[in-house]
Amino acid sequence: MENIFSIRRRFQFFFFIKFAAIGVFAPYMALYFTRKGMSGIEMGMILGMMPLVKMFVQPVFSLIGDIYHAQRALMFYGCLATALTVSALYLVDQFLPILMLMAAFSAMDTPAEPIVNALSLDYLEKEKRKNDFASLRLWGSAGFAVAAFIGGWLFSGSLLVHLPLVYALLLVVSAFLCLTMPVGAAERTPTWLEGIKILPDRPSLSLFLLGIVFVSAPLNVGVQYMSVYLEDLNALSWLVGFIVAIQAVLEVPMMAKTPQITRRIGLKAALLTGVLLLPLRWLSYLFIRDAWLVIPTQLLHATAIVSVQVVAVEFVDRLVPHEWRSTGQGLLATAFRGMGPSLGLFVSGFAYQEAGMRGVWFFCLVFSLIGAVAVDAALRIPAARRALLKEASPGI
Repeated sequence: MENIFSIRRRFQFFFFIKFAAIGVFAPYMALYFTRKGMSGIEMGMILGMMPLVKMFVQPVFSLIGDIYHAQRALMFYGCLATALTVSALYLVDQFLPILMLMAAFSAMDTPAEPIVNALSLDYLEKEKRKNDFASLRLWGSAGFAVAAFIGGWLFSGSLLVHLPLVYALLLVVSAFLCLTMPVGAAERTPTWLEGIKILPDRPSLSLFLLGIVFVSAPLNVGVQYMSVYLEDLNALSWLVGFIVAIQAVLEVPMMAKTPQITRRIGLKAALLTGVLLLPLRWLSYLFIRDAWLVIPTQLLHATAIVSVQVVAVEFVDRLVPHEWRSTGQGLLATAFRGMGPSLGLFVSGFAYQEAGMRGVWFFCLVFSLIGAVAVDAALRIPAARRALLKEASPGI
């Protein structure tokens, strides 16, 4: 039996707690700000600004982590600072102070996820199980699912005001788990100039990340606005939590099977499947008028998440040198959690103001189609095709 304090378990616990924090906060953030009296445009500005901050801060943190080998410190202090910042939401109700707090929150929250992805890949490579990343990441989906379901039940009424405190407590636990993460010795010290040239020297990576921007824009809009959409459909509070949670529940068995799936159909097909199916989700929301019918569409969300947050992690890792592993994951996080959400949530705020949820879902449909075309084009570039053909690591 595996030791409960083994390195593998530490990574699994971290993913569970960190994504539980996301599951408590992210799906109900739009509802939280609506209850604080924010208008549709103000809410769009807050939610759109947050990933915009990540877009500029994330690459810098990732470069610092690789160049100065400061991954663990960045994760620890980032989690603690995020917990402190989000707790201050208790003290303010006006738009400008909330905007400033959420900007600070977004900056401090950036290092943890891409760095732990990189450290996980380092650990799995030493264990000769590099393609087993999904077995660690699925714990994040499990944590998200549990927290989202409980959150839908707890935060449907007056308890919504306590949402930031629950998030902050989970982040404090995550911070101390960061201190247990192994950090391997660096083979060499890379330079800032090398880091700046990563994207210009790799057009396949640049185009792939552009596609991820357009795919992630509607994905993040879907997470933020799902609770608002379900309220419009008069869904019961427990059903809201169930629908938000089920998307992550479905991710768990899919991630568990990801290594076998990628060996059977190849990395390219595994990447494209979720991306190409995603537009069907947004199209269905234009016609659904019964909250129960939303449940089966969450399978499309789960498939897309496996593609862009598990399979894409391995693909990007193949495109960058080992010494830039944190930076490669940071660039992927910048596209998925920075540029895409910033664009998506800002535009969706105006779409919601003018046309309600139908306007939001139409925007999601258009962007996901553009993203699918860009990702497919990126995978056809020779450098990307060579990366896709790299042999899997033994031992899985």
